[in-house]
Amino acid sequence: MVSHRSGAGALVRLLLPLLANTAYVPPGVRVDPSALRPNVLVFLIDDMGYGDLEAYGSPNVSTPQINSLIDSGMKFTHWISAAPICTPSRAAMQTGRYPVRTGCTGDGIFRILPTPSQPHGLDPNMHVSIATALKQAGYRTGMSGKWHLGINSNGPLEKQDRAFTPTAHSYDTFLGSPFTNQKFCQMDADGISQKHREGPIFCFLLGNNTVVQQPLKLVNFTDAMTRHALEFLENAKAAQGGGNRVPWYFLMSYFHVHTPLFTAERNRGRSRGGAFGDNIEEMDDSVGEIMSAIRRLGFADDTLIFLTSDNGPYQEEGWDESGRTNVYNEENGNLEGRLKGGKGQVYEGGIRMPGSVVWPSKIKPGSVSSSMVSTMDIMPTVLKAAGVDLGPDYVLDGKDMYFLIIA
Repeated sequence: MVSHRSGAGALVRLLLPLLANTAYVPPGVRVDPSALRPNVLVFLIDDMGYGDLEAYGSPNVSTPQINSLIDSGMKFTHWISAAPICTPSRAAMQTGRYPVRTGCTGDGIFRILPTPSQPHGLDPNMHVSIATALKQAGYRTGMSGKWHLGINSNGPLEKQDRAFTPTAHSYDTFLGSPFTNQKFCQMDADGISQKHREGPIFCFLLGNNTVVQQPLKLVNFTDAMTRHALEFLENAKAAQGGGNRVPWYFLMSYFHVHTPLFTAERNRGRSRGGAFGDNIEEMDDSVGEIMSAIRRLGFADDTLIFLTSDNGPYQEEGWDESGRTNVYNEENGNLEGRLKGGKGQVYEGGIRMPGSVVWPSKIKPGSVSSSMVSTMDIMPTVLKAAGVDLGPDYVLDGKDMYFLIIA
């Protein structure tokens, strides 16, 4: 275990890809060698409402990086999450399956994994993740940020088996929180998750399967996750040498804008939307850094990119710390109303998300679709592009978006 005073940059350099995984692969899987096999990048935001981005009308924030990204592809106005709360929504994104099929719908009391020690999670022996599927087509895989799909399958007093972590689901490299940004992760004056007694126990950083920081240094969490993403991209570029093209998939899974809100000191007070707006703008900077690296490394025209939120805003946190479900007129920017509900509710406010798909060589820039799509559709769309067929006996509930997005 490494203390919180270890530098996050040093932690990133310790994360060497795992050499093997034992995740389940359906016996009928087929790979089309003639498929395009684009690189794949997913930006997954936490608890962001439909009206929280400037590109969706918010007057409270400036998000030039995300605006530019959305403008370069297709913007969706009816993107539906598979669930209105974290764990089931993320399970559906990872697998392309309904949450109830994955078992990640709660235990009858909680609809999420309420503690890191809970012996439950997304089972890689039963469900194929995007990373596992893309491994069949030779992809490098990586992830930064929030997981919240389980850690161990056994109890807290037994030797931890790491049965449900990202590495168990074929992510070559992972740096992030296997849990979530819970209330007791709130940072103290030093930016560390130890303001509450439970913070040092529940809030920690995993590098692959090793605890590398405990308690979590929340104040620079976004910076550390972004650096890990940038290092992954640099390594992916280095692997292309000698005319050898190796496609990659990376999931950038933000803690922003889940409460408790946190922002690096340099970003506090910068937005018109208070601490919540500062969170959005700090995240926008991160998206910009990653997209700048994509262009600099020559990946821009060959990368399929998704951006969305896992579920709606946590309105019980109050107006100052919660996102918005506002709907603005696309033509004049006027407020037309608000979606009913929010996080935890299957009203529109809980499941209707901002969403965009970008593929510069294939998707018409500046296009807008009012067709209904789902977060579950990410995996089938990616597999279609990569030429991976999981076989006739393996069920995917999502549908590929090709007929909607390809110009």
